[in-house]
Amino acid sequence: MAAGRVLTLLAAIVTCALVSSLPAADEPEAWRAVLDKKITMKIPNDSFDRIVPLVAEELGLPIRMEGNDLRADGITKTKRIALDLTDQPGKEILNEMARQANTSKAPSLEDETQVLVYVIDGSKGAGKEEIVFTTRAMALKRGKPMEWFKIKAEDPAKKPPAKKPKK
Repeated sequence: MAAGRVLTLLAAIVTCALVSSLPAADEPEAWRAVLDKKITMKIPNDSFDRIVPLVAEELGLPIRMEGNDLRADGITKTKRIALDLTDQPGKEILNEMARQANTSKAPSLEDETQVLVYVIDGSKGAGKEEIVFTTRAMALKRGKPMEWFKIKAEDPAKKPPAKKPKK
């Protein structure tokens, strides 16, 4: 009985230490550094909701899904996805998760058909920031910037158009 309480207390201390070391939600440069951490994720086929905590643990970041938002736009938390990414930045892992769990295949992350997005949510106060998977509509409604607009990872499906020289 006492051992269980000790483990719970240790887990709470570790969680507090992890969360308190994260940058504030309004510090995009600091979050860029956190999300640049390279990890390897090889998960052949599992549900989105089971992969989220695995990625959170690897990145050392709090990540959650806003289930009601996802359901409202037809995204199921149990959608099967596969990750086979070696030594990639965390932002690319998150982007790939969003691509695969989306309701349809979007040409790019910026495309409006990319319904599933993630945001850095600081609404619970300083030191309690977390990454939240939500929908594009709800992120816009709540005024949360969709992270890949600030924290760009290479999206091979979309290359910027070449600029024409001015005459």
